Amino acid sequence: MNTARAQRIGLQIRGMHCGGCVASVEGALRAINGVDAARVNLATQQALVETRDHLETDVLIQAVQAAGFDAAPQIDPHTRLLQRQAERRRDDRSARARIALGLLLGLPALALHFRGSGHTLGPTALLEGLLTTCVVVITGWPMFADAWQAARHRRTSMDTLVALGSGTALLLGWTGVLLQQPAWLLFHAATMIVLFVAIGRYLESTARHRAAAALEQLSRHLPQDARRVTDDGEETVPIDWVVPGDRIRLTPQTLVPVDGELLEGSLAIDESLLTGEPLPRQRGRGATVCAGTTVVEGDGLLRATASGADSTAARIVALVEQAQSDKPPWQRLADRAAAIFVPAVLLLTLITLAGWLLAGAGTHWAVGRALAVLVVACPCALGLAVPTAILVGTGRAAERGILFRSGVALETLATVNAVVWDKTGTLTLGHPQVTDTHALPGLAAEQIGRQAAAVARTSSHPLARAIVAAHGRGAPPAGELEVIPGAGISGLVEGQRVRVGSRAWLAQDGITFDAQADADETRSWIAVGSRPAGWIAFDDPLHEGAADAIAKLADRGIASELLSGDVASVVGRVASQLGIAHWQAGMSPDDKLAHVRGRVTAGDQVAMVGDGINDAPALAAARVGIAMASGADLALAAADVCITSGTPRSIPEAHRIARATSRIIRQNLAWAVGYNLAMLPLAIFTGLPPGLAAGAMMLSSFSVVGNALRLRR
Repeated sequence: MNTARAQRIGLQIRGMHCGGCVASVEGALRAINGVDAARVNLATQQALVETRDHLETDVLIQAVQAAGFDAAPQIDPHTRLLQRQAERRRDDRSARARIALGLLLGLPALALHFRGSGHTLGPTALLEGLLTTCVVVITGWPMFADAWQAARHRRTSMDTLVALGSGTALLLGWTGVLLQQPAWLLFHAATMIVLFVAIGRYLESTARHRAAAALEQLSRHLPQDARRVTDDGEETVPIDWVVPGDRIRLTPQTLVPVDGELLEGSLAIDESLLTGEPLPRQRGRGATVCAGTTVVEGDGLLRATASGADSTAARIVALVEQAQSDKPPWQRLADRAAAIFVPAVLLLTLITLAGWLLAGAGTHWAVGRALAVLVVACPCALGLAVPTAILVGTGRAAERGILFRSGVALETLATVNAVVWDKTGTLTLGHPQVTDTHALPGLAAEQIGRQAAAVARTSSHPLARAIVAAHGRGAPPAGELEVIPGAGISGLVEGQRVRVGSRAWLAQDGITFDAQADADETRSWIAVGSRPAGWIAFDDPLHEGAADAIAKLADRGIASELLSGDVASVVGRVASQLGIAHWQAGMSPDDKLAHVRGRVTAGDQVAMVGDGINDAPALAAARVGIAMASGADLALAAADVCITSGTPRSIPEAHRIARATSRIIRQNLAWAVGYNLAMLPLAIFTGLPPGLAAGAMMLSSFSVVGNALRLRR
């Protein structure tokens, strides 16, 4: 029996540009004996390899290098973040400079061509050739370098076609100058191919960088150090130095650095990282506290039960990384198509050349037909069909406060048949508000509200902030203030002891209330002196437009489902108000992720809408994740779509724009494929000049761009 222990090894990959590159890296890794699975993420430029424990990382790196790419072991998140940012800035500066120089030299070259030099020989044709050569060398150099690297390792990519197409057009142009053949002056084709591809690649790279930034933002939310208690005192140490058994000091308004058991103290803990709910929970001696949560009030001593890498917060990072690495079927199809398309075109070019030579045609004729095939099949229209439509569609969406992080998200959103909603901060405002202040007989609600606000000013608890927001104006000063974490607050107001907190805490001093608490309502109870005075009720109001958004989606046949970490009574009430039939309460991040993954595996096109850190794994696992900009940065980072308005009313609008863009994409692809089907036979069997082939290629490109611009209307 094989007892080898499975392990996961992360690699940072450099040099990938397309789906074909991804397929090459995955193929190289999977071919290694001992590798069980390999997933490569183009957006993050990372590979996740599942191996057996006897396999060394160097073996994986050597396999990737043999395939023509660079690889290195993944390092700690903070250092990796700094390296990525430096590489991104360097690559962006270089790409912008190449494109700027290309436009500066290429536009005059195109102007010379369209003013007549492309059809006549002379000094202007020579100048056009020199300008075009500079454009190809300066702007197109990375494409030629990648094509050469691919050829060295016996593979092809889209760069192969681009390099052959533009290089052949340039070579043919200079041949026309030397042989005095005006029909062969194809400098303009080389210029346009290089500029179109360079600009498109820069836009694609920008989208990939935005996607990669998701995990960088996620890493920023992990604690970086801890206050460790030793026999010699206290010391601040990096999180990686903490091991199980260490004692960690916790203080107010700090992140809990590792998972652990509370040895001393009573804390109010903000656990929104796990539950998404805004109200802190009381944790006393013996309670389990998770890394990444926040100490709102109180001091304590924690015994670490997990290292930083094994903490709950770190596992959430791993969940998002794994979810983003999973490939949907369309991506696998694109990878296969990229691996087939280029060799097919090259084979067709060689067949055309050999066929005409065997048929007895002259070399000039046979070469012309082969070049026409290569130029006319250069994937400009096919390459522009999707990104141009997505560029216009995402720009239109941005004007409406809807930010798509990638074109894939826009395409996928058009096909969703179900929307899974988080509750707090998504369908509701995400913070408590005072809904009622009730005074017992003989007292005034306005008076006890101001007294409660007077003592609440000293607390950072969300309920205390809500009380101050509702009754803080005109509240008298308070003294002898005391905060009891997880229980309440007290102080002297106008000579009387005022206490605001939980019913159980007040009952410890014999202060009881006859009123029954509403199960769907959160209350803070108020005592003045030794007598009960009343209570303040809170609620998390629905977002304006939440019901309208649910109704509009339902009209389009899109079902809504509600998942929340809150209690069942509250979740059920919200679902009833919004007309959502299916809902679940008490959901952890793992629960939400499992539920969304289950629906995706079942074939549902699921969109997940959330705003909390706890929603991040589910947002990444859904076909498309949608985050409200009013929520946590981590949710925004993990999502595919960001709603800057923070209102659910924008969700149906995003879906409408996505459907329109998807329709344009289908039209563009149909035109691009139809163009190749129509033009390739002409290029092969007729006397279609290479120059006319380049013109047809440009016309095809202009057609798909013009069609995409219709989205502006």
